[in-house]
Amino acid sequence: MKKLLLLLLIAVAQQIAAQNTDNTIQANGIGPYKLGMKKAAIEKIWGKKIQLKNLLTEEGWQDTITVKYKNTDLQLYLQKSYADSAQFDIVLDGIKVFSPLFKTKAGVGVGDDKLKVINAYEFNSVSIWPEFEDDEFTRRSKTRAIMYVYFDKEGSSFVFHLLNKKVTAIEIGYAEEGD
Repeated sequence: MKKLLLLLLIAVAQQIAAQNTDNTIQANGIGPYKLGMKKAAIEKIWGKKIQLKNLLTEEGWQDTITVKYKNTDLQLYLQKSYADSAQFDIVLDGIKVFSPLFKTKAGVGVGDDKLKVINAYEFNSVSIWPEFEDDEFTRRSKTRAIMYVYFDKEGSSFVFHLLNKKVTAIEIGYAEEGD
């Protein structure tokens, strides 16, 4: 009877741990921060008013803010989402994390190597590009690259930033293949 109770307790603990997605990077967001979320909802979760700089100007297309979540900095990318040519909302367009505490559902996180990403997402569309060492885009880096993993159903992608074939950051954002 004691063994049965112990097994039941272990099974319940594993189920609870499996349901905890707070540190899981998903195709639509991290924790309470979800792609497409409006500025007011972000402010409610964050507990602070967002100070916009670029999006308040006519030419401004993006603002980046840094929020604390689970004692980790997340960079949130905010953009305008137009309902028509005159009305727009400010929405969450992307999230970037640098912490090894956060992993994708497939178990990929900061510090993992390029081959782990490829093996984890071998049935997704994957693109790898070298970054450039200059602002004129003439010198390709031999150490830095970007790897896109596309999710057709969700309409989003992961962007793995690589340095010497190791993941240094992971972004989530909307993407169409070829962007």
